[in-house]
Order: sequence, then structure tokens, then C-alpha cells
Amino acid sequence: MISGMSAAAATIMLGGSVPSRERPRRSILHRGILTSVAVARLTTCSAACLGTDHESTPFSTTAAETSAAVIYGNDFESDQVGEEPQDGFILDGTFHIRRLGANQVLELPGEPLGSFGVLFGPRRRSDSGFRARILSDRRGRRLPQFSVGLNGRSGIRLRIRPAARSLELLHNDEVAASVPFVWLPSRWTWLDLTIRTSTQGVWTIDGKAWQEGTSNGVSSPATITIQSTEPPSMGRASVWGTPYSGKPIFFDDLALRDLALE
Repeated sequence: MISGMSAAAATIMLGGSVPSRERPRRSILHRGILTSVAVARLTTCSAACLGTDHESTPFSTTAAETSAAVIYGNDFESDQVGEEPQDGFILDGTFHIRRLGANQVLELPGEPLGSFGVLFGPRRRSDSGFRARILSDRRGRRLPQFSVGLNGRSGIRLRIRPAARSLELLHNDEVAASVPFVWLPSRWTWLDLTIRTSTQGVWTIDGKAWQEGTSNGVSSPATITIQSTEPPSMGRASVWGTPYSGKPIFFDDLALRDLALE
């Protein structure tokens, strides 16, 4: 069972308190998964995480990379430009290393169109966190979408879908919960996904997203949470992109963490 919250519930939290009898609550049975719409939340998200600058304290983008809990990291600096990533397993699509400014990054070309992904790091089941930063652009009204994942190809994914102005948690390729997120093109966007055992037989899945390039460097994160009674599968972390805009999607600074060591 996976529990999450609807956009209406997210709006309530952004707009102020509402008497408990008026708070929407419903359940959806979808492909055998009972979804109780009540848990996901949008926290610390002000104008900046919705795409405009503000004056709050910047969210750290280096905590995962400097933590002793990092068990796998990849900034692609040791890879050969023009080649495939050395320790990535490409599921679909064509991925190559490219130099972007002073850094080397992983590039998914703007063509062909499709949903493409790469697996990285060791196989894990729970108590894991995975973070990456992603860059792309729009073309007219066409917008890309991209995500990070845990637990293999069909595991949990945290996805930004700019056309829907949403941050989403997916399970088995189906949206389990979403909150508002207005993505701005040509800015590095951080995605951070965690899954941990909260109680016996219950797993808590958290996602965060924020962008660089605001007046304070980075924005406050948009946050979404679901809880699941379905045991997570064993699998590797992943990055995904769908270049609807016809523009390339770049990935950098991957970091997989063991949450038991944090």
C-alpha cells in the first residue's frame, strides 16, 4: 500500500489551515495498490521552489557529497569525453560523456524522443538516498522531463514534469503522489530521493527538488513523502530523461548514500 496526497491537499498546506472535517481524504485502488490520499506534503517551499527568487536561507547542495554515508559517487571527471559512462548500465537510449564548461557531465541527446535511463552504483533495497543534478532547456512550448530512481528499473522514481508544473513520486511507472513545482529552464535542478524503513513493514519514501541560479544561489526544496507497505525491490540507482523539447539533458554529481551511516 502506498499513501500520498492530492494537489488539493498540497494547496491546503500552502494556503493555510482548514478545519479537519473539510480536509479532502480519499482512497484509490490502482493495480492492486491502495492509495490513501493524505500523507505527501509540500514543506519549506516558497516562491523560489516554484520558480522565482526569494530571500530564504539557501538549501545545501553539498551535504550528500561530503557525507561519510556516500557509498557511490560519480562526477564523470574520470570518464572519456565522447564515450559511454564507465560504470553505468544503459537501459535505453544513447548516453555519452560531454564537457560542459569546466566540468564533464553525462549527456542524453535531444533526439530521438523516448524515455531513457541509466543504472549506477550497487544494488540496494532500503535505507538509501540518491541525489543528482540535472540541466536542460525548453523549445517553445515543448518541455523535457527527468527523474532519479532507486530500486532498479521498476522501482521508485522522483520526477519533475515541467509541462504539468509538478514534482512526482512514481511507483512501477505510475504516479503515486505529486506536489506543485514550477521548473525554470537552463538552471541546474537537484533531485534527492530517499527510502527508509520507518516501522516494521512500512517504508517511508521522501523526495526533494530545488534549483540553482536564484539570488541566493539555490532555492528552498519542494518536498514530497509517501509511505508504503509493499516491500521495495532490490536494485540500483538510476537517472532518467525524456527530451520532449528536442534539447539535450545533462546529469552530474551523482551520490548514493547509506542512510544508516548518516
